[in-house]
Amino acid sequence: MAKTLNELQWIEDQLPESFNRRAMFGGVAYYDGPFLKLLLFEGSSERWNGCMFPAEKEHHPKLLKQFPFLVNHSILPKWLYLPLSDENFEDNAKKVVRELSKPQTLWGTIPDRKKKAEKKLTKPLKIEKVSPTDMRKPRMFRDESLAERIEKIKLISDFKNLGPATESIFKKAGIKTPAQFIKLGWKKTFQKLCEVNPKNNHSLFAYALIGALENVEWNAISQDLKDEAQAFAKELRDKAKEKKSKVRKKVKRS
Repeated sequence: MAKTLNELQWIEDQLPESFNRRAMFGGVAYYDGPFLKLLLFEGSSERWNGCMFPAEKEHHPKLLKQFPFLVNHSILPKWLYLPLSDENFEDNAKKVVRELSKPQTLWGTIPDRKKKAEKKLTKPLKIEKVSPTDMRKPRMFRDESLAERIEKIKLISDFKNLGPATESIFKKAGIKTPAQFIKLGWKKTFQKLCEVNPKNNHSLFAYALIGALENVEWNAISQDLKDEAQAFAKELRDKAKEKKSKVRKKVKRS
């Protein structure tokens, strides 16, 4: 059970009801679907007393330019931090918190499940080294056949990078089985998820889907696939904007 907050409870009150609350690192973590968006700490140490905002390293330059009062956390530099001792803590915290639930926000990361998965292994897996251009085996299941893998995956949440929260989002999009997900592929799946909720249009979510189908961590997919995911996410956003624009024009005419 997550600890009770005192000084920082007001920040939790600013968050949308859709955010999920969990205990983490002696503090409180907040998830928006599969994305970890915020951690709050109330401790005696300067570095564990304030707000931590998870974000992918590639977005740090842009975010630090937009929010110059943030710093890389001294222990977890991959995440940005606002200590409670900041002179304008309340105003600065509100500025960032307002951005967390925006559809195209750069905030958020999908926690690494690699260590948890490794603990479940009774013996190391022997993984065959395959060239990226060798397509004799499906890329997503090179260490074992597709049939063998499907037998082990009973739920959407059994895929790498995907958990119960993501499975719930899949169901809202009408994707209820692993076989459906595999048949659709990451692009059609991502498109369906975005149609259900535009907030799902986040490149990190696309990375997670690709990684799930390739059976690798989301941040281990190739740069080419990351670029493709970003381009496709933008394409869907542009189409959504165009559709809204047409609807508005039609309403005005009528």
